[in-house]
Amino acid sequence: SLLPIDVQCTRAIGKFLGRHNLNTLRDSGSFRFIVDWLVTLSCPSVAFLKPSAAFDFLQLSSSDHLKKYKYGSHFMQEIHLYERLPATKCTGFVFFVHGGAWGSGMPWMYRLVAGGFLQAGMSVAIVG
Repeated sequence: SLLPIDVQCTRAIGKFLGRHNLNTLRDSGSFRFIVDWLVTLSCPSVAFLKPSAAFDFLQLSSSDHLKKYKYGSHFMQEIHLYERLPATKCTGFVFFVHGGAWGSGMPWMYRLVAGGFLQAGMSVAIVG
């Protein structure tokens, strides 16, 4: 097939489970839990395969770079703000909203998105 492997896998899972079961997994929050858990478990492999990315992730995790703002009662309703350091003139602002039908993922999972923009002199907000 000429389709990308991720599309092929998604279609195969859909055929295997059926539409009703897929919708139940999505609506119950089970799919979000499974996907977020798998992403979290894969994080150590990043440190092994790409140590520089792990270092960048840890640097961006420092309180010097990161400020968190709650905008709702759910634990995932949080904005992670990364401001350019040292405090110099900001040349722009990137507002990154991670997708996926708003069903999975947490702002920390997208932390590395901020690095390149910070180096370019911009501040970044990642919205969960």
